[in-house]
Amino acid sequence: MKLENNQIFIRSAIDVDSKECLFVWATEGRSSFHAYAFLKEILKYCENKPEVVVDKGPWYLWALKRMGLKYKHETFGKRNAVE
Repeated sequence: MKLENNQIFIRSAIDVDSKECLFVWATEGRSSFHAYAFLKEILKYCENKPEVVVDKGPWYLWALKRMGLKYKHETFGKRNAVE
């Protein structure tokens, strides 16, 4: 998304079972640091450590491994509701 000639990246956390939007966050970058900060914010609202479903974005893999979270790679399927 562009905002005043700046590229903005919108991140969202969706419950894949209920399709409920849990969290939305906008950043000016999409690095591993941004993914880490996004996941850290989401975890404040979780009762336990969730399994995360991700696509091919390499910036999430480092953040998920660093945080010790389980994840599953899925290009289409359950996570497709986000797109």
